[in-house]
Amino acid sequence: MANFSVPDMDQELLAELQDIMGGDFATLVESWQRDTAMRVEGIEKAINENNPTQLRQVAHSLKGSSSNLGARCVVDVCIELETLANLNELNNALDVLPKLHSAIACAEQELVRLAS
Repeated sequence: MANFSVPDMDQELLAELQDIMGGDFATLVESWQRDTAMRVEGIEKAINENNPTQLRQVAHSLKGSSSNLGARCVVDVCIELETLANLNELNNALDVLPKLHSAIACAEQELVRLAS
């Protein structure tokens, strides 16, 4: 399982977001957490149903929202999932799920820390 760390987060973007949003940064993080949970379910469902189109769409959506919060660790895994969907290699996508969960956990830990 991959170990992600703070350098996998865009600290400059996060500092700018915190400065601009102030107390609303925590709300943004909570929204990302909720959306991410739903998108992970969608990714898992797409893989289980062997639906590369859905996998590509949901991974792309998660990539965008994670990029907006500087979660490069999540973005990188989403790019990998999109590539596998484009190649119709969903069996390999299943093997990427632990990496996705790890990346999300890392990002979430850093975002929650910054929001508190």
